[in-house]
Amino acid sequence: LVFGARLWTIQVYGVQEPYADSFTEPWDYVRANHHHWRGLFENTFSPNNEHIIFFTRWLNIALLLINGGKWDPLATECLNALLAGLFAVAMLSLFASSYEPLVQTMIGALVVGTFAPPFAFENILWDFQSQHYLFLLASILSIGLIIPARTRFDWWAGVLLAAAGCLTLGSGVFTPCCILL
Repeated sequence: LVFGARLWTIQVYGVQEPYADSFTEPWDYVRANHHHWRGLFENTFSPNNEHIIFFTRWLNIALLLINGGKWDPLATECLNALLAGLFAVAMLSLFASSYEPLVQTMIGALVVGTFAPPFAFENILWDFQSQHYLFLLASILSIGLIIPARTRFDWWAGVLLAAAGCLTLGSGVFTPCCILL
């Protein structure tokens, strides 16, 4: 439902023009189209305000290359909708599965009611937002893997996801801190 609602918002209101700080991305796209990988890699770790958005930059470059060198904000917005839907599924599977069916339904309604409606429609229609969804996914999955840690693999996967969260948003460092507490 979250994925579908966001796709509907993109279909009705989405446009092909860049928005706000999306104007810094074309330099990455020019480097990728001309195979200037060193400059692109160096730019990957440059801060965007207080954020090191490593995965967002490379996800957008991958979409550019898959799309034949053409920058398509609508494709990125659709990928962001998929990431938001995956986050909702991760929330439900990690935290609602241990409750009885009525409570699971209530948690599901809360998650869908929070993430499906276009409350902050600008974030849905802004192609340069995957760092938020990647942060949420990395955080929730790392907490869901480390806290119960049934196996050593679960623990290490959770640690790697917590570290990856640090390369999504500046607040990514708080997930490992919360886990340690």
